[in-house]
Amino acid sequence: MTEKTKQKKIKYRHNKKRNTALLFEILVKEMAKSVLSKNNQRQTAVAQIIKEHFKKGSSLYLDLSLYRALNESKNMDRRHAERLLAEVRRDREKIVYRQLFAEQTDLIREINSTLDMSVFSNFVADYKNLATIAQLFSDSSSAPERVLLEDRILEFMVKKKEPTTQKLEHVDNLVYKTFATKFNEAYSGKLHEEQQQVLTRYVFSVSDNGVSLKTYLNEEIDRLRESVKASLSIPEIKADPEMQKKTEAVVNFLDGLHKTPLNDDTVQKLLKIQELVREANPNG
Repeated sequence: MTEKTKQKKIKYRHNKKRNTALLFEILVKEMAKSVLSKNNQRQTAVAQIIKEHFKKGSSLYLDLSLYRALNESKNMDRRHAERLLAEVRRDREKIVYRQLFAEQTDLIREINSTLDMSVFSNFVADYKNLATIAQLFSDSSSAPERVLLEDRILEFMVKKKEPTTQKLEHVDNLVYKTFATKFNEAYSGKLHEEQQQVLTRYVFSVSDNGVSLKTYLNEEIDRLRESVKASLSIPEIKADPEMQKKTEAVVNFLDGLHKTPLNDDTVQKLLKIQELVREANPNG
């Protein structure tokens, strides 16, 4: 049997509404769009849905954590990747399927009633990886199929993370292309990778007590602070007392973030600072 034949054999109909990680990611994207459009009512509604359905201890929360453990692991050596994959699979078997299915159903129902069906068209960059993980988690996969799926997952776990580009990778997947088209029309270019990282972790913080967000911000705030401080030596800023005052205010804001609880307002300010830093340092 050729490799191409094997690849065809393990294809199955992927239901994105039963993929816990995709459900979470489309809500994150909806949150981002509502922040950018300053639609506070929708932003609050999305945040409340996430807070209610992905609360710590729920089956959705546990399932999402396992998806993220695999999908966010990059540049690992093969041996450690295999060990992590084995542990994740063992933990996944402990989740009661009926309970997870019921929680997914409740979440889908609330998205439809509180928001609308358009949410499910939000583009998710890691769609292919998350779909592969979902297939591995599926009981319908045979033993040979699971081996091939594990190999696929291990490939992106050991692969070095490549720099994010504006150009979307071409894939022969009609659903994925549809997502990409809608994303480009309504959303692409509005948030850079570092901004999406902050927003994703901010939304997820309602269910993990902010652990993921705090961990990320420890390095990100230092990076921003150093970049903003460096701008104080720019001749144009040094010569303008008002610009110097505003720049120093940004530094003070960043210094205080470690002690200040993050809310919607501070996150939006942080996103703006990230944008300013990127504009000042387009290559770094």
